[in-house]
Amino acid sequence: MKKIVLFWGAATLLTACTSQLETPIENIDDSIIVEEQQAPVFYASIGEEANTKVYLDEDYKVLWTEDDRISVFNENTYNQEYRFDGNTGDNAGTFSIVPDGKVKTSNPLDYAYAIYPYSSGTSISNTGVLTVNFPAAQTYTATTFGLGANTMVAVTDDSNFQFKNACGYLMLKLYGTSVGTTIKTISIKGNNHEKIAGEATISMSLGGTPAVSMTGSATEEITLTCTDAVTIGEASNDYTQFWFALPPVTFTKGFTITVTDEDGRIFRQSTSSSLEIVRSYAKKMAPLPVTLISVPIAVPLGLSVKWASFNIGASSPEGFGYYYAWGEISRQFDYSWASYKWCNGTNTSLTKYNSVDMGYGTIDNKTQLDPDDDVASARLGDGWRMPTRAELEELVSDCTWTWMTLGGHNVYKVTGPNNNYIFLPCPGWYRENSLKDGDDYGTYWSSTRNVNGNSAQWAWAITISQWGHDPSGSHRRSDGCSVRPVKE
Repeated sequence: MKKIVLFWGAATLLTACTSQLETPIENIDDSIIVEEQQAPVFYASIGEEANTKVYLDEDYKVLWTEDDRISVFNENTYNQEYRFDGNTGDNAGTFSIVPDGKVKTSNPLDYAYAIYPYSSGTSISNTGVLTVNFPAAQTYTATTFGLGANTMVAVTDDSNFQFKNACGYLMLKLYGTSVGTTIKTISIKGNNHEKIAGEATISMSLGGTPAVSMTGSATEEITLTCTDAVTIGEASNDYTQFWFALPPVTFTKGFTITVTDEDGRIFRQSTSSSLEIVRSYAKKMAPLPVTLISVPIAVPLGLSVKWASFNIGASSPEGFGYYYAWGEISRQFDYSWASYKWCNGTNTSLTKYNSVDMGYGTIDNKTQLDPDDDVASARLGDGWRMPTRAELEELVSDCTWTWMTLGGHNVYKVTGPNNNYIFLPCPGWYRENSLKDGDDYGTYWSSTRNVNGNSAQWAWAITISQWGHDPSGSHRRSDGCSVRPVKE
């Protein structure tokens, strides 16, 4: 590599170089100026066989694409843009300076540094510590991460850059629970506020590997956008891959993904186990079924909470929506004790939410659902949750209920003290694999477990029909009932 040196010149030229200097003008020798010289051509290869791609091929090998750009610090702290001269699919090739063939210099460094992708905002300290930006917005590319997502770094004392990945990778495998499920965006966020995007520093010695540290201004969420909505596979063995490039991080309390389609419907899923993203390695998750849910409007009725405009799983006020066992966030095919999540197959072997020590199982004295077991909180997020028993009672006592027909279904129009209203249909309820009383009765869960006597196997619910609306009812926890969310 042609060595670039600083030369000493007239102090009257200082103002031309202040924007390129790493330190304030008063902290450096006042004779340092910017010099232009003919730029060298760098040879760059990707030096690791990662388990991951600047995009990945079918063997998970990182490859360049035509017209890729990198930032080069050519033994000084000036950020110069270089362009790849090769073709898409090459693992190595030359890079030439952009745009005018001239190289500019600033404070001297011991080595030349390069970073992919190019950004005018990338900088380097006098000691060779890079300040970069890990993108919070990434673009979907089939079977790989998006262009510009995979940050790589190289250090050399000659004209050969061997790039090494600064990122680790997460590959989601998603498939639809209905024909034609499409995806527009997927976001990922750690459950313990881990920093995964935005500003970071990278240290790398000659012959070493990148060490990444997120700064205090870094952010907690990355969103992957599909330029054109992607239709995903329809079975676990026909999943569609979605890749995220992440800085090395440990999600100590797991992470949450939120999937949206073009109509704004969402699917949210959380993990609770710790997961470490390691530099240059890919974590591949098990295939995950996606069930998209429409997001309701929060209607203020003049009560202590706002009520959703429709049931979870519905898309209209009169729609029945989905049915859930109490404390479960996924739908069942069989709403029985044999399949209920919080027992060992019988109503006397409860494993959670039990305070009655009379042969009913493990005692934990919990009477309110944890957020992870609240289907509204887990599936909708954004402050949504299931109503408490007291909030259901308030809905009954403080509102006017009018029986009517809407969209061909029997519903109650529930009008609040401020004259705003919602509609509650009668979706029936499930026991085992049988729907009971569809369009005649409706049963809506609260988040509160029944605490009367020997009733740990029951939870409070409101029951509605043309003959009335009872806020003091309860249902067997393994039954499938409707959920109408609330938020503050």
